[in-house]
Amino acid sequence: MRSAVDIGVGFEELVVKMLKTYGLEAYRTNKTNIHDPEGYKHGFDGGVDIIATFQTSLKKDRDFVFFIQCKCQKQPLEKSAISEVYAGMHFRKGFGDSSIPVVIATCETSQETMQYAKELGVELFLTAEANIVRNADQTFKVPYGNYGILTKVLLYQRTKDMVWLDTLPSNGNLLSNVSMTEQLLADTKADYDKAQSYMDSADSLERKAREQRQKALDIQRYAAYRAIQANSLANNSKENHTKKEKPTVIEDSG
Repeated sequence: MRSAVDIGVGFEELVVKMLKTYGLEAYRTNKTNIHDPEGYKHGFDGGVDIIATFQTSLKKDRDFVFFIQCKCQKQPLEKSAISEVYAGMHFRKGFGDSSIPVVIATCETSQETMQYAKELGVELFLTAEANIVRNADQTFKVPYGNYGILTKVLLYQRTKDMVWLDTLPSNGNLLSNVSMTEQLLADTKADYDKAQSYMDSADSLERKAREQRQKALDIQRYAAYRAIQANSLANNSKENHTKKEKPTVIEDSG
């Protein structure tokens, strides 16, 4: 039986394969990726499982970077997945209109969660969106609608209908045009946050060390107390044994 981790990784790899089939450049975040910072440890995604890029020479300012979290599950999607990918994108310095956070899941979700995603600007690619793209694969036609950016990109890549490209928002490539000051401020904040996390970790380790030292002292005190008790019991036993072995003197009355 496959573990939850194996199922999750398998789904991520399937999504990467699908995105590449549609002409996007896509990587899992624990693999080589030009949009991931250096130093990420293997297996850590920070809320972003996949980063994919779409670039076109046909329309100016229609290039996008998608920061994607994948959820392979039957139960309805929860708000936590949305907040995680939103935070993970910003941690990876995904700023501007060209950066799009997306949750791709094999389920549906509640109206409340959909509204939460809309307020944060997180796109949802759920079973309904998957069916729309699947229909485009089969017929190369799809009803026009107000779909998300990733869905429009996939529909354009499959059908080559310019309406999907024309209706993509112009982003000005802000991701690559962040000012040096903004970038330095963002890097400084990230460094401070990282330093604070180390300080918090150090405080936690010091507190645990104090607790361990106190436990060691308590054990030593208890061991010393037992040793004293054992010695006292041994002395009492020796005294009792000596008294029992002392010969009885019988006086001669005649």
